[in-house]
Amino acid sequence: MNRNGQAWRRWSLPLVLPVLLWADEIQSFELSSEYLKAPVRVEVVLPGNYVESERHAVVYVLAAEPGAVGNRGLAEIRRLGLATRHGVICVGVNFDTMPWYGDHATDPGIRHESHLLRCVIPEVDRRYATRADRDGRWLLGFSKSGWGAFVLLLRNPGTFGFAASWDAPLLFTAHDFGVYQTAPHFGTVENFTGYLPSGLACRPAPELLDRPRFVLAGSDLFGGEPDGRFAATPHLETMHRIFEGAAVPHRYVPGLDFPHRWDSGWLEPVFRHLLEIARQPAPVAAGGQLVQ
Repeated sequence: MNRNGQAWRRWSLPLVLPVLLWADEIQSFELSSEYLKAPVRVEVVLPGNYVESERHAVVYVLAAEPGAVGNRGLAEIRRLGLATRHGVICVGVNFDTMPWYGDHATDPGIRHESHLLRCVIPEVDRRYATRADRDGRWLLGFSKSGWGAFVLLLRNPGTFGFAASWDAPLLFTAHDFGVYQTAPHFGTVENFTGYLPSGLACRPAPELLDRPRFVLAGSDLFGGEPDGRFAATPHLETMHRIFEGAAVPHRYVPGLDFPHRWDSGWLEPVFRHLLEIARQPAPVAAGGQLVQ
C-alpha cells in the first residue's frame, strides 16, 4: 500500500520495462577473442516485439571500417527503425583492425572469419532468443563488408543462410593483393586468393543452389567506374554474370545509385530485399537468376 491506501502494481513492471528500455536502442557487450588483438564491443538492436519465448532471425551488420565500437550500419538501422519494423535482431559486428572478413595466414590476432564464427555467433545465440540455424542468420554489408557478406556465405553455407551486398569490390583478383589494405589482413597472396568472391562463386556449395540466397545490389564506386581501374569489368555486372554462369540463384538489383556510405539511402531497400528472399521462397528463373 502507498500512503493513500492504494496497492502498488509491482507485477506489471517486469513485463513492460525490458521492452521499453531496449527495443530499438543500441545495447552492447564487450567481447574478448583469441582471434583479435584487442577486445571489441558487439552492438545489438532488438525489435519492439522481442520476447524470450519466441525465436528471431539475426541480421549480422558487418563493419566496413575498423573500430572497436560504433557500427555505422547498425546506427542507421536503428535510425530507420528496421529491427522493429521487420521483427529481427540486428547485430553490429566490429573489429580492431581493417575488416576483410578472412583469417590471416600467420597472425593469430587477425582472424576475423574465425572471430565471427567461433566467438560472436555463439555469444549472440547464448544471450538472445535467436533461431540459431543457418536460415536464421543473415549477413549485410557494403564496400569491404559487402565483400565480407558474400565471402562468409560462400565459404560457410552451413552457418549462414542469406547475404546482401551493396557496392562492393567483388571482382578482385590475385593481382589486387595489397589494394585497400588487403595485404596486412590476409598476409599472403595465396591466402588472399582463397577468399576471392569471383572464384568462390564459380564453385558454389550445393546448399547455395536451392533458392536465391544472395542480394547483389549497387552501385556507386564498383558498378561501373567509367574512369576507374575496373571500368572494363565492373564489379556488380560481372558478378551477376558469374552467378548466372554458375547457376547460383540470386536477386540482382543494379539500379540503387547512392553515394558510397551507410546513410545515403541504399540501406533500407537492400534490407527489404534481404528479408524478402529470406522469408518468401521464390521460384528460380532459368539461368539461376531472379531479377527484380
